[in-house]
Amino acid sequence: MTAASDTGRRRSSGFDFDDNEELQIDNPLIHKSLDKVKAEGRELAELVDEERPDYELFEKAAEVARGPNGFRRVRNLSSPEVAALDREKETSFWQQPKPLITTIALLSFSALTQGWIESTSNVANLTWPSQLGLDDKQWPHLDKWIFGAVNSITYIAGAVCALLFADPCMLVGRRGVIAISGCFCLIGAVGAACSRDWKMLLRFRAVLGMGLGAKAAVTAVFAAEVSPSHLRGRIVMTWQLFVATGIAAGFLAGSIVYHIEPDKAWRWQTASVLLPLISMMTLSGIVSESPRYLLKKGRLSGAFKALSELRETPLQAARDLYYVNAQIQLELALLPGVSNDSDPLEQADEGIQRLQERLKKVGYWTRLAQLFRDKRTRRATLASSIVMIAQQLCGINVIMFYSSNILQFEKGDLNGSAPYWLNFGLGCANVVGTFPAFFLIDTRGRRFLLLMMYPFMTLTILAGGLSFQHPDHSVRAALLLVFILLFVLAYSVGQGPVAFTYASEVFPLAYREIGFGFAVFTNLLGCGVVSLFVPQFQLHRGDLSSASYRTAQTWLLAVFAVLNFVANILVYFLVRETAGTVFGKKQGKINSMSLEELNYIFGVKTWRHAHYQLVHMLPWTLKKGWWLICRYFTRGLEGPQDPDVLWKWAQLAETSERDHSGSETEVGSDDGFSSAVELQDFGHIQTSTSDHGS
Repeated sequence: MTAASDTGRRRSSGFDFDDNEELQIDNPLIHKSLDKVKAEGRELAELVDEERPDYELFEKAAEVARGPNGFRRVRNLSSPEVAALDREKETSFWQQPKPLITTIALLSFSALTQGWIESTSNVANLTWPSQLGLDDKQWPHLDKWIFGAVNSITYIAGAVCALLFADPCMLVGRRGVIAISGCFCLIGAVGAACSRDWKMLLRFRAVLGMGLGAKAAVTAVFAAEVSPSHLRGRIVMTWQLFVATGIAAGFLAGSIVYHIEPDKAWRWQTASVLLPLISMMTLSGIVSESPRYLLKKGRLSGAFKALSELRETPLQAARDLYYVNAQIQLELALLPGVSNDSDPLEQADEGIQRLQERLKKVGYWTRLAQLFRDKRTRRATLASSIVMIAQQLCGINVIMFYSSNILQFEKGDLNGSAPYWLNFGLGCANVVGTFPAFFLIDTRGRRFLLLMMYPFMTLTILAGGLSFQHPDHSVRAALLLVFILLFVLAYSVGQGPVAFTYASEVFPLAYREIGFGFAVFTNLLGCGVVSLFVPQFQLHRGDLSSASYRTAQTWLLAVFAVLNFVANILVYFLVRETAGTVFGKKQGKINSMSLEELNYIFGVKTWRHAHYQLVHMLPWTLKKGWWLICRYFTRGLEGPQDPDVLWKWAQLAETSERDHSGSETEVGSDDGFSSAVELQDFGHIQTSTSDHGS
């Protein structure tokens, strides 16, 4: 391996997260001798429990962390430990320990509350304007802006809260922030339901938005930090699954309330969010805190206890604690003011203490600036911002926020309770569409889902816009409903579950809270802008069948179609895969990666990633697509060769596979650098033979 330049910040063995020149996916422990790793395990045992350190457990854990795929060579492993390690990567979602399931339940109720609030705000739009003094028949210019402001203030306030307050609020922990955000949501929901005029409703929806922003800024991060790496995508995307479920449940509740008391429906619809909200606040006092948060705060004993509850055996908990600690030491150099000459790996037992000391000296605004100054973190900020902004600019919230207004077709086609039930149908479609992503997000990847679904989203929302031009109002209504339904399904498979999952993963621990807070800020701000300006096109004076109204709707949805097309291009060239890596010819088979190992993915220069996608992956994808079409009609047509391997470690590994087929190098050798076959054993090797690449 060629060492990186001595200038700039160095990492282990010459590796620089800012410029991953060697294009490697590395395990920092393989550069250490076995004796050194065991000694560090003993030191960590003392830090976890000074009175009764379990030296044997942490020695074994450190050795397993050094060679995860060679754990059978580790001595003194018990039969239950071997069995647990052997089935670890195959353990399904429902086979996880009960404390982890309880934590997922908390995250699910948090997401359920989010979706419930969004949908009840939607259906409340049908009745609150007339009751609070707005003219919902002619919609004068000022009333349109008031209507948009009341709807957008929730998300604008949430965006500001996520950026400015979510990071300082982390002093009370992940679950503490969820509990506090629940209090704000409770006050906001009750106050909004009791509002006497639109100004009062505006203020309480702002309070409600503060709760939503704080909750959104921590829930996905919490989920990512407690998840096993091979299930991280599925567990984090429960956010989107239950947001969709909350939307459907909110629409259903809105319909039920409308039938009971139509005149005061919007008040009860707004207050109905208390049902999932109380469950969320109750669970926040039961679950364990995030082990990575406790580790960051130097509470190693608490972190080990939390990991022990979330993993099947104490050995797995000790291994994860040791390995995360080792990777955190590499992340120390991402903080400003760290000496270029220091090697964090030489001081493994001091990693957490040094991180705490540096964080105390680095203020909020400095860390916010580092999102754009530091190359590795800037790449994560760019990628997460693209994914989060694209979620708002794809057009989904035009439908989810204002479908009640869209679905009031002319001539009384859909009046009374009909829009409620159609909204409920869209909510159900959102839930159903999320399930395919549940099985694909970890096996095929986040980027794969985005790239597959954006073309369908572009075409369906454009077709929905063109449906407004059909002269027959009944056909027009039917076409619009069909294409909106198809658009929601495409969104639910791709953009919906990926956005928060992706943004919660990409930042290093030192910047995770503030980085994800910024990502949520961009998401909710885009949501607020859409909520503010779309009513200028949606709300119409007089006859809904007029040509001017239908033309405005066509142009509105056409703009979102263009934005979807642009987002597809940006994702292809600038968004990296975070689910894991692909080795050799095993296309579609992802080797899952820990959150800390993503530092290596974002250490690759942006231009190098984009260049590879343009020069290698794009021609290969087009040839592969043409081959798949033609092979059913043309016998003997050979498929395209796989693109060149990008990652150098994988190149060496493939060469070794060809030259030494069936040979195996013992994991745990003390020769400094491991051979390519040994690296394959560790499973931290990357190629770009599919879209999971650079």
